[in-house]
Amino acid sequence: MQQEPAHRTQRTTPEAERAFAWLAAPAENWRTQNQDLGELSIDLAHELRTSLAILTLLSGNLDLLYERLDDGRRRKMIRDIRKHMQRLNGLITDILVLRDDSEITPL
Repeated sequence: MQQEPAHRTQRTTPEAERAFAWLAAPAENWRTQNQDLGELSIDLAHELRTSLAILTLLSGNLDLLYERLDDGRRRKMIRDIRKHMQRLNGLITDILVLRDDSEITPL
């Protein structure tokens, strides 16, 4: 059974839902949505910065605590880093696909 990509399953915040709704909308309907461009840029920036902050925290903790962590804990932290990298990659891919599929210049 094929699993859904991690970046598709972690939409838990209202900001993420608005950003993904905008990304999923057909380009021709973009201007008819009731979402302000400024709000969209804030939502997208929030999602990207959240992923980057988590990656920074996890990698920093792994670096600083490496000697004190057992192998199982290190592996879990590495898996978490990979999961969040996949999510970040998915967000960026969605933005780039939108850019390629529309005549609207993205932020």
